[in-house]
Amino acid sequence: MPASLHEQSHESYHLSSNKARLDHDLIHRYLSETAYWAQGRPRATVERSIEHSYLVMGAYESNGDHPDLVDQPADPRNC
Repeated sequence: MPASLHEQSHESYHLSSNKARLDHDLIHRYLSETAYWAQGRPRATVERSIEHSYLVMGAYESNGDHPDLVDQPADPRNC
């Protein structure tokens, strides 16, 4: 059963569990080029991780821009 959508706004940022809002290009670029623990990770792996995660949270600046990092908790069913 998928997680329900959660939205929370603060003065300078907005949190959302809506996967449709995620910037997959930005997430893949960060993981494959910047994150030492995921350098070289293929785009298909990132897409599959997002698709199969029970809960994915995106953080957005108040102007709607995606920040440099998105928290993507693993689904214990996939571990």
